[in-house]
Amino acid sequence: MGLIEKSKENIEIAEKYLKNNKFFNIIANRAYYATVQMAKNYLCNKNVVKPHGSLRHGEIKPKIKSCIVNQNVANKITFNLATLKPLDNLGVMYNLRWTADYSARDISAQQAKDCLDYAKDIIDFIEKSN
Repeated sequence: MGLIEKSKENIEIAEKYLKNNKFFNIIANRAYYATVQMAKNYLCNKNVVKPHGSLRHGEIKPKIKSCIVNQNVANKITFNLATLKPLDNLGVMYNLRWTADYSARDISAQQAKDCLDYAKDIIDFIEKSN
C-alpha cells in the first residue's frame, strides 16, 4: 500500500468514527497523519524527500510552499500567496494530534471535526498542486 492509499484509508477511518460520534482522539491522529502521508507523497514526487527518508513535522509546510512557489515561478504562472492558506492549518492539526496522543486532555467532537475538515482541505490542495 502506498502513501496515497494510506492517506485515503486514514480519512475513511476518521470519517467513520466521526459519523459514529466517538474516538475523537483517534480522529485527530488519523486526520493529521493522512495529511502527512499525502504531503510526503507529494514531496517524494517532487524529489524533495526520499520515499524511505525522514520528514520532520516542521518541514512539511515550508517544503510544500517552496515547491508550489518554485513550480509557479518556473512555469511563469501568476501566483497569489493566499492560495497557500490551507497549509496554515497544519500547525493547528499538529497541536490537536499532540494533545490527542500525549495529553491527559481529550479532543472534543468539534476539534475532531475541525481536524478532519482541515485534513480534507489540505489533501485536496496538495492533490490539485500536482
